[in-house]
This record gives sequence, structure tokens and C-alpha cells, in this order.
Amino acid sequence: MQGTNGLRDKAFLLTGFAGAFRRSDLVSIQVEDVHFVDEGIVIHLWRRKTDQTGQGRDIAIPLMRGKYCPVKTITD
Repeated sequence: MQGTNGLRDKAFLLTGFAGAFRRSDLVSIQVEDVHFVDEGIVIHLWRRKTDQTGQGRDIAIPLMRGKYCPVKTITD
């Protein structure tokens, strides 16, 4: 069994990999930016390095099979 910090770190790493996020994207995610849907989660990023207009972008992270599913790790 992993501790709270271990689960948090695992969730960050898996979500960052699945969404192809930069470090700055990961640290800017707020709880209210994460929306759970039937297929997984949708994360709204308000500002990215390549977003010159500042409109933001929604990134979908689907449910996956196995122990490396970021959605399952977040909900555990």
C-alpha cells in the first residue's frame, strides 16, 4: 500500500504522461479544472506556453486498462 504522497506523485506522473503536459501545466491545475466524465476526465488548462490568445484548452484523459490508469489513480 502506498502513502498519500506516493499516490499523489503517481497521479501527477501518470496524468502528465497521458496528457503530454509540461511541468508548468501540471502545477497550474486546480481542483475545479478537473471534470469527471463517463469516459475518464477532462482537464481545462487556462494558459499554455503555446496559447498566445489565452483561451485555454480542454485535455481529455481516457480511462485505461491496468494499474497505470491516471483516472483510476486520481479516484483512489
